[in-house]
Amino acid sequence: MEETVIIACPYCNAETLVILDGVDGDSNLVSDCENCCRPINVRASVEDGAVVSIQVG
Repeated sequence: MEETVIIACPYCNAETLVILDGVDGDSNLVSDCENCCRPINVRASVEDGAVVSIQVG
């Protein structure tokens, strides 16, 4: 089950959508900002199919 979250781009501060796979545990991914196209490093923790924490850098 996919989980979607909206984050603020650390470069241009625009809201951008990130799609997570919804698998329990920690995941690291790179998602491009929809506004400025710069790569955003995203670290997310998922428990019971729900995002419990997300870090953007």
